[in-house]
Amino acid sequence: MKIHQPIAPLSHNQLSTLEEGKANSVKDETDRSEKSTASHQLSERDLKQLNNSEKEEKTGSKKDSLPLHIQKMLEQIEKIKEQIEQEQQRLVELKARSDLNDQVKQDMQLQQANYVAQLQTELFSMAENVREALKNAGITDPGVLISAMA
Repeated sequence: MKIHQPIAPLSHNQLSTLEEGKANSVKDETDRSEKSTASHQLSERDLKQLNNSEKEEKTGSKKDSLPLHIQKMLEQIEKIKEQIEQEQQRLVELKARSDLNDQVKQDMQLQQANYVAQLQTELFSMAENVREALKNAGITDPGVLISAMA
């Protein structure tokens, strides 16, 4: 697109009209972009799901490049993490129960807390085993371990 220069200089009124038109068009463009942005906002749940899937894609590619036995260990770690979350939720639900005798409730809470602690110990042990397996496989980049554990 070629811009043509006016042959005669513009008067002061013509310049101010031209500048107002430019300012209005910029304002209209800004309003349109704000409206289009506002109409396409994702809910927090959708944003979280999108972010998690992006993280899984990034870490998934690094996990895929690891030896098979290490991948299996990482899958086991994921299962343990999920189990810990479930058991912690059960502990919270147990604490909220009011239909139990205080002594029975306290004993059950202690038993559940011990089970969660045991799972966490198992998780740390598995993480150490993965670190050792990575070392034995000749993978020394700490970023691989961190991304694999994420």
